[in-house]
Amino acid sequence: MRWVRSSNPDRDGGHPERIHPDQTANGYDIRSDVWSFGITMVELATGEFPYPKWDSVFQLLTYVLKNDPPSVPERLPRPGGDIVIDPAVEPDNWEFSPEFRDFVNQCLRRDFHERPKYQALKSHPFFRRALADPVNVSKYFTAVLSKIPPNTRLEDLVDTNEW
Repeated sequence: MRWVRSSNPDRDGGHPERIHPDQTANGYDIRSDVWSFGITMVELATGEFPYPKWDSVFQLLTYVLKNDPPSVPERLPRPGGDIVIDPAVEPDNWEFSPEFRDFVNQCLRRDFHERPKYQALKSHPFFRRALADPVNVSKYFTAVLSKIPPNTRLEDLVDTNEW
């Protein structure tokens, strides 16, 4: 796996929802991308953006600076109510491994000097285990997509009003 540097510390930019605490500091580096990666991991794991809704980038940055970084919970609550999960795609359990939670916590250290760079992330136990345990993503998505009737619109599956 090859990591690519995507941030440019000489300019302001990027995705506001991935704003990092060092955005206001001089001299931030590639570890700012590690923060963004951690935010993405929290969102993918929980299915929710880890910060409350915001009306301006300033409001979001203020929240990021004044609050603890987000984290992955020990487990997700099992969906209730009318939600039916197909056994073909239901997880074996609703818990996150301690290694995964530590990996994300390492990515989301507030002080970017304490955040690992890519080489350190690649040697983390979670990352090494993930590389050794291949997942057939194609098989997973085929199982999910096979349950959707042909010609179904995205609006029929997802509440796009929250976008």
